Amino acid sequence: MAIRFLRDYTVQDRERTTYAKDEVRDDLSPASEDHFVSRNVAVYVEAGQHKSEPPETEEKIEQPAKPARRKQSKRTAS
Repeated sequence: MAIRFLRDYTVQDRERTTYAKDEVRDDLSPASEDHFVSRNVAVYVEAGQHKSEPPETEEKIEQPAKPARRKQSKRTAS
């Protein structure tokens, strides 16, 4: 799988590796991909996908509206 970076990002290591916004990388280890995705720096994409192709997303299923809660009246002793 490949990842696409959502913003410019510089890794805080000796090499100071820099990734550019919209850069697609398919040569990173699965652990590195998970690292960047879990930190919202990148998203998974199909290998070779470019900026003009938005990542595939699942269609959102509309949830039915929740019924309004009924107010409970206070019962008074007669």
